[in-house]
This record gives sequence, structure tokens and C-alpha cells, in this order.
Amino acid sequence: MFGGPVRNEKRWETDSLANFGTFKNGLNFGRSESGVQVRCLGVGDFKSLSKITDVNCLSTITLDSAPPDDYFLRNGDLVFVRSNGNRDLVGRCIAIYPNEEKVAFSGFCIRFRITKFTIEPTYITHLFRAASFRRSLLQGGQGANIQNISQKSLSELAIPTPTPELQREFSTMVEKVEDIKSRYQQNLTDLEALYGALSQQAFKGELDLSRVPLPETKPEETNAVATEPLHAPTEQGLAIKLPDTDNLLAALESAEARAVLIAQWLEAYHSQLGSTPFSVQHFMAAAQTRLAELHPDNDFVLDINDYDHIKTWVFEALAAGTLAQAFDDAGNCIEIKAVQA
Repeated sequence: MFGGPVRNEKRWETDSLANFGTFKNGLNFGRSESGVQVRCLGVGDFKSLSKITDVNCLSTITLDSAPPDDYFLRNGDLVFVRSNGNRDLVGRCIAIYPNEEKVAFSGFCIRFRITKFTIEPTYITHLFRAASFRRSLLQGGQGANIQNISQKSLSELAIPTPTPELQREFSTMVEKVEDIKSRYQQNLTDLEALYGALSQQAFKGELDLSRVPLPETKPEETNAVATEPLHAPTEQGLAIKLPDTDNLLAALESAEARAVLIAQWLEAYHSQLGSTPFSVQHFMAAAQTRLAELHPDNDFVLDINDYDHIKTWVFEALAAGTLAQAFDDAGNCIEIKAVQA
């Protein structure tokens, strides 16, 4: 989208970061201070993050007295790691959104507060993650063990400045990607919690496995089964016919209506499976193709919410007994198949 930030082959105008806002070094404090507790963003909080919105994860420091207001961060402030023994951490940049919380920042950091709103915080944080841009920044680092940047070295960097519209488009894209990643992480957490609960039930003898077909494994096959990953087939030769619908436009505009349509198509898919294993990938591909056939002028793409509807339907079908799990000896994997009436 923006090209290389150092080569700047797209010939964006460049400017000093200092022309877009103000710098301030962070708060220095001693361990012997006491009296006032304040949340503080430190180098250890950066990790691999590009943004912090939940400041409850930040630790607190104790001071003799409350610091001046300009040591407290505001929404959209950018904070850089100024100095650290680990060169890889120096120059890292993070955007912070403390809202109404009082959050200070460590003396090993530099705060940059945007005052000219033709640059986006998200654009700047990702600019400083680019390897070539970091190299140009760290050429000015001082010292053998402790690497440093300063307000001066940050000011001297030539910052490519794409149009504000393009920066905002990039920010929106990043937000969507982060949202999808967060949802997948939550799904993984939910699955791990479910696995933990089922494992405990199985250990206590409280889990009824009578309806789950378990294969008899020969001793010489044990290692092969244990080391091969379980997987679902991703390619199927079965041609699926998903029915027409009068509800298409509503489904494209409303998540609730789309959930109803997906359920109808899942029932149709289920009825045509025969002995072919159920595949979420196969169904989603068939549904996406059908949407394109029914409404070729719309570039709608199924997303994580639609996947969640499919996942819920599968779990309910397994519970109802219309789908069942079976072990495929040939493929050494667990399959989900339609239960024949």
C-alpha cells in the first residue's frame, strides 16, 4: 500500500516527525518513593503490541507526589522505547488509549503527542515496525551495551506522509485484521477450555463415550496414529446444490438473516452428503460460490461471524445425532459424517 519507507519508491512527501507533534521524555522515579500510586507504561509492556487499549494490564509505581499533567498519556499518544539493553526493543513504538485513566510513562520511553492530524497513530506505529525504517533509526544508536534514541534522532527521521485518506484506510484494515485475530484467539481459548472440561470429565469417569466410535489400534500402529496430526479433508469431489432463496438481499445486509440462510443451506448440504465427510471448508466454498451465482454484482465475503454460525450448527447437529464422528483408518483422521436415516 505504501511501499518501502526508506526507498520511498511511491514518492510520498516526507517531513520531520517534529512537525506533526511534540516530544517528551518519560518519568524517572526511585524505589524509595512512597505515597501516590500511578499506572505506568514501561518497556516491558510493549512486547509485540502496536496498541494498548486496556490499561489495567499495566503495573503501578509509587511516587512521593503526583506527577505534573504532561506526564500523563492521552488517547492516541505514541510512546517509543528510548533506551534498553536489548537493541531489538529500542525504537519500538506503541499507541495507547487510556481514556479516563491516569497513566504515566517510564523514563526509558519518549512520548510523542500528535498535534497536526494529517498522520494516523496506526500508520506511525507500523512504520516503525518496518525493518528498513528501524535500521535507519538505529544507525544513530549510542553505546556498546545500552542502545539509545533521542528526541533529536526521532526528529531527524524523514517520515513518508501518504495522504490522510490512505492512512485512514490502512488503519481501518488493521482494525479489521486485529478483530479477526482476536475472535480466532477467543475461539481457540474456548476450545481449550472445552477440551480441559471434557478431559476432567473423562478422567473422573463422568463422560459417556458410548456413542463415540473408537478404533482398535494395533500395537505397531500406535506411534503412527500418535504422531500424525488430525485433520479434516479440504477437497471433495461431491457437487453440492444449494437452493435458491428469496432472502438473499436481506442475508447480505443482515447478520441475523444470513444466519437463517446459512442454516437452510447447511441442511441442504447435510442431506446431500451421503457417505462423504462433512467439511466446513467445502461448505463455505460452496456457499460463497452460490452467493456469487445468485448475486454476481455483490462482492460479499463470508466472515468469522458466519463461521461461528456454522460451528454452532455443527455442534448442535452432533448433539442431536444427525452428525457423528468416526475414525478414518485409511486417512488416520477423525471425520464428521451425516447419520443416515
